[in-house]
Amino acid sequence: MFFSRLVASSLFVLGLTSAVVSTPIPQPETQIVKKQLPDLLDTLSGLQATISPILTDITTLAPTGGDISGLIGQIGDEFDSVTTVLSGLVGQQIQTDPTQLVTSIITSVLSTIGQLPVISSATGSKVDSSVSNFLDILNTLSPGILSTVGSAIPSVLGSDLPLSGILNLLNLNSLTNLLSLTNVLTGLLGGLLGGGLLGGLL
Repeated sequence: MFFSRLVASSLFVLGLTSAVVSTPIPQPETQIVKKQLPDLLDTLSGLQATISPILTDITTLAPTGGDISGLIGQIGDEFDSVTTVLSGLVGQQIQTDPTQLVTSIITSVLSTIGQLPVISSATGSKVDSSVSNFLDILNTLSPGILSTVGSAIPSVLGSDLPLSGILNLLNLNSLTNLLSLTNVLTGLLGGLLGGGLLGGLL
């Protein structure tokens, strides 16, 4: 009798042990979080929307003689922020063509700054560096875009502005030099005509 109870108890304990061993221990669920990459066109559109009112303020304030260095500095800061965002896209396959949007952005910046009578070297160097870095990262994401954008920029640039980085990247220096030479020749011709030298020779 005692032996039967002992056997029964042993079988009961063995059954519990088997049940515990065979029951899988629940593991914490592993969640794979994919990094949300910024959209190129949305980011560029955001940049355009941000700098447009700043450029308008520059255009409005400049003729009054007001200090616009802070506003131009803001333009540089906005380009720096976008460059940081776009750096997260390096190595990714870009499916969209940002050429038209980039051309519009750069044209608006150059045309606004090009209309200013003068800006300090420090202010010009800041925006030049910021926009140049922006163009560099864009050319990494979309190789060849700088050539396309440069060829689409209207020929209205200030040749004496400290924006050599931008002009070099977009291959606009030759255009700027040509405009400078044209202005010089026009001035000389006007002086000759005004002085009556050509008239006397004729």
